[in-house]
Amino acid sequence: MNFSTGMVIAFKSTRFDIAGNLGAKEVHLDLCNKDKDIIFRMTIRRGQNQVFFNDRAAQSLVDGWGPEKSADLNPVDVERWQRSGVTISVHNCSTTYFGERYQILFDLATVSYFDSRFPGPAINIKYSTAATWFQLPLSDPLKVRFYQLNTLPLVERQAINSGT
Repeated sequence: MNFSTGMVIAFKSTRFDIAGNLGAKEVHLDLCNKDKDIIFRMTIRRGQNQVFFNDRAAQSLVDGWGPEKSADLNPVDVERWQRSGVTISVHNCSTTYFGERYQILFDLATVSYFDSRFPGPAINIKYSTAATWFQLPLSDPLKVRFYQLNTLPLVERQAINSGT
């Protein structure tokens, strides 16, 4: 994988169960570069209608984590996703040489943007949790698909390009 500018990763889940405190407390979706930096981490925590974003240097004198950013999710949408699942998309919309910018969408609605401190494309994806499959907030298996933005249907490109 070479997740560079203009690409979209879609994580397709038949389940989005973030209610309560049963099962896994959180799951992480990480994109890593060739230097093993986590250039984008999305964390989904149970009991919160939010998602969290961060990045981490593989080598650092301290812990390597950057400042965490969060986005609120609409409770109405969360209830719908609990019933029918969700597609979480990450669009690499970088326009700078000095880092990567990611647009995060849930079912084609932009929930946030995240500016990574690290340049270069992601070459590896990690999906991590300490739970068993039936405790996961997202489905197992979690389907992952890669797209070039310009190959998607017009209505999907428009939703991504509008940024709303």
